[in-house]
Amino acid sequence: MRFTLVYQGDLPPRGNSEDKWRIRRELEPQLRKLWSVPPFDSIDEYKDPDYQPDTCYVGQKVGEVEYIPCISTKLEMRAELQVHLLSSSLPGGMVHLGDIDNRLKTLLDSLSIPSVQQLPRDPETDSDVRLYCLLEDDRLVTRVDVRNDRLLTVSDHSRDTIVLIHVHPVASKVNMANIAIVT
Repeated sequence: MRFTLVYQGDLPPRGNSEDKWRIRRELEPQLRKLWSVPPFDSIDEYKDPDYQPDTCYVGQKVGEVEYIPCISTKLEMRAELQVHLLSSSLPGGMVHLGDIDNRLKTLLDSLSIPSVQQLPRDPETDSDVRLYCLLEDDRLVTRVDVRNDRLLTVSDHSRDTIVLIHVHPVASKVNMANIAIVT
């Protein structure tokens, strides 16, 4: 199963914890919905902290927030990403808005469960104090392809960016939890 996440907004080259939280919150509703549709809905119990055996629970609590990743070591999964960046600068001209590798680092950090040091002062969450994210850790990304094109719907020098993140989940070891997701 492959899926695409869409982000629109500023993608700073050296994003701070507030920037990464804003991006994380923008992507969260898409990931929350992903867990409610096939095939992720078939492993719904893996996001239940009371599910037994407890080694199957994918959630992690950092601060007051419980993070539910789609790509997790508990699910024996990794991810290959194709990232398509659309911005106001000419293709290859991302230097005016910040270099691609640092913007990609901001994005990957935003896709992952943050450490305590990466949390903003007052992280805004939904009423269930859960936040769905793509990755348990960005070390679970085994491949990244990046493409940069010009976004023609914004003015020159705009910091607005559209990012299409094509996700290909890959099993590091096929098991009953991930077989529906990786096929």
